[in-house]
Amino acid sequence: MIAFEAFHRIVDHGKEVRAEYLSKQFSSNKRWKAYNRMMASWAKGSVKEALESVCKARGSCLRVVNAAYTSQMDSNTRHLEGRRVGDKFYHVNGEVSHADTNAAVNIEHRGDETEITVFTPHKEVKAI
Repeated sequence: MIAFEAFHRIVDHGKEVRAEYLSKQFSSNKRWKAYNRMMASWAKGSVKEALESVCKARGSCLRVVNAAYTSQMDSNTRHLEGRRVGDKFYHVNGEVSHADTNAAVNIEHRGDETEITVFTPHKEVKAI
């Protein structure tokens, strides 16, 4: 599986892996939305299983962090500033970076925060 190969390459570069907690389920009234969410949930489960397996086998630490607002925060200021448009993130200071890179930096920072746990509600995360 491609996920296992990718995670082995990631673990080659560090002893700690930080990832978003993405197991939250969202309710939906429309049938096609429910189907898409079910399929996405299945894929996330497969990726999560691969990541946990590789980290355990290789002796790496897996730190799961709260996913709230990681793709919407400015990684330079660590505030809900700037804006994401497609795959670009426009920082407050005028810089433009790839949205996924910005989110990855926020996930890295989130792993060091003590106020925000994995299960902190998104409204509290926004207030913090």
